[in-house]
Amino acid sequence: MSVEMRNLLHNPRPSGTAAWLLHNEYSNQPASMALTTDSLTLTGIDGCNNSYASCKPPVPAGEYVIACTVSGTSGYTPNLLIRVWDTTAKTYICTINADGQYPGRVQQTFTVAADTMLEVMVQAPTVAASLTYSHLLLTDASNLAHMQELGVTWWCGDGYDRNGGGRPSDALTAYPPCEHWVVVA
Repeated sequence: MSVEMRNLLHNPRPSGTAAWLLHNEYSNQPASMALTTDSLTLTGIDGCNNSYASCKPPVPAGEYVIACTVSGTSGYTPNLLIRVWDTTAKTYICTINADGQYPGRVQQTFTVAADTMLEVMVQAPTVAASLTYSHLLLTDASNLAHMQELGVTWWCGDGYDRNGGGRPSDALTAYPPCEHWVVVA
């Protein structure tokens, strides 16, 4: 039996800015964005309230999980980490606050009522500090449950991780090349 598993985020490691765009809703000075091996780092500016990087994956109706590993500037504790906007319903359908999960792996389940395009936003700090997001995952909740039964906590087109994220890319267990999915037998 084969099951198709998808990480619905394009460029979930991330390795380039093609899928991730930088925004600031209230200022002409958005946070800065830097890409390193397997991660996206956002550096905030004092007084800049709503800077974020986002991508827009299309999804059918269903129950989903968004997760990533987050770390940051020593001594800085963020409030808001991730928001998910339903572009059809024009409402936030998922918000992840630090709430004791930071630093580390954050995860939340949410429901999409109808086929839509989501805007997944990873937040920048509101002060001169940095947050680093790695091993980003957006998947169907049943896919994640199945993969966790196999000891897999994150996957992308280059491999999968049995460690919950945070390991360097050379520690990924490779599988044959594919773009955004892996078939598990």
